[in-house]
Amino acid sequence: MPYSHLSDHPVHSRNLTIERCSCGAPVSLVKPSRHLAAAPWQCLRCGSVLLASPQRRDGSEFHGGVRRSDFNTIYKSVTPRADVSPSHLSDEDIEQLRNCTKSVELPSHELRQSQRYAVAVPLNVVTLNEKFCVTGAPSLAYSIDISTGGMSLLYPKATEAALYAVEFADGFLNIPPVILRPIRCSRLGSGFAIAGDFVCRVDY
Repeated sequence: MPYSHLSDHPVHSRNLTIERCSCGAPVSLVKPSRHLAAAPWQCLRCGSVLLASPQRRDGSEFHGGVRRSDFNTIYKSVTPRADVSPSHLSDEDIEQLRNCTKSVELPSHELRQSQRYAVAVPLNVVTLNEKFCVTGAPSLAYSIDISTGGMSLLYPKATEAALYAVEFADGFLNIPPVILRPIRCSRLGSGFAIAGDFVCRVDY
């Protein structure tokens, strides 16, 4: 899947650039946003995967200290347990999921009053730090609800992750992964309900 919406600005604000991997190695990437989709990049020194965007210099794409990575290096196969499989999705459920994730690029002020839809689907979720670097193995989670501004999910454990990369586990849905910034976490049954705002989509 080709990625798009690369920044054409030759100079990036320092607080938007990613200049070092978590291992300390120098890299040249940009933090993704609603208008700047992420893609997987692998640090040449330690092999860590960052979900970020390349820089632009003199109108050309530039990245340093990393190489393009396959998204499958992040998300391994996670099989939902039979006792917690969600109910069959209706055509309306699928349409709402697709519409909401397509709206990730809308300006934030257009999303504040967006309606939430209760839809339960299996998710593969990995934690990211503020450098958009993958910090843990994938976990199985389930969506609780979704809107054009964000989503809530049922996660198996408490976490203080800065960000989450969320993949819809059912390939039939054909929905691109998204990055979620959590805004609250509360206990829900044997798991935790995490609500967050969309940061960007992930192209691969």
